[in-house]
Amino acid sequence: MKSNNKAAGKKYAIVTGASSGIGFQTSLLLVRNGFYTYATMRNIDRSEQLADVVKKENLPMEVLPLDVTIETSVRHTVDRIIKESRKIDVLVNNAGYGLIGARRYSYVGNKVTL
Repeated sequence: MKSNNKAAGKKYAIVTGASSGIGFQTSLLLVRNGFYTYATMRNIDRSEQLADVVKKENLPMEVLPLDVTIETSVRHTVDRIIKESRKIDVLVNNAGYGLIGARRYSYVGNKVTL
């Protein structure tokens, strides 16, 4: 799902958590409204439904792997997008993750959440 025709003046969007739900629908909304859209998801194997819509409607969208909990994954994907498109106009950070445990004992990275 990659288009090599990226014209100057084009608008670019990144959507995280695009494999289902709000991220899936937001990706389609953006691409159908003129944005070249990078739909990202942790598990690229879950992109089949999105790929089917993109192919059927011939939409300018690319699906990329991205795990928002892994800094190197974020850096790699964003660097790739910037290299290809030279800019990002819209970021929809829809991906998330859950923490289990008492709030005062939850850790995020090197920080303790109290």
